Amino acid sequence: MTQESENLQRAIGRIEGQLESLIASVTRADQSRSKMYEKIESVDGKITDAMNSVDDLDVRISKIEPVISDVSKWRERAIGARMAVTIFVASIGGSVAFAAQWLYTHLVGKSS
Repeated sequence: MTQESENLQRAIGRIEGQLESLIASVTRADQSRSKMYEKIESVDGKITDAMNSVDDLDVRISKIEPVISDVSKWRERAIGARMAVTIFVASIGGSVAFAAQWLYTHLVGKSS
């Protein structure tokens, strides 16, 4: 083999080595991209599941809202009724005390 032929073979060898390195690099990049797309798809699925859960909660809450509103009204009415009963009982107690004092003063005052 001549010198020129040997140089040509070495150049071809270097090119083949660089080509193999380039192919390996592209293969690693493809694998990395593939993993990245898998992760993106997984995250997308989780986001979709979360959105569906939120939509389900919205539906359930919209069904519960009237009941909660009614319970709040009943609670306010119970508080108002308790206040009315308290006022009524206090006024009866005051009336009984006034009547007792009046009777005591008029009966004891007349007997003395």
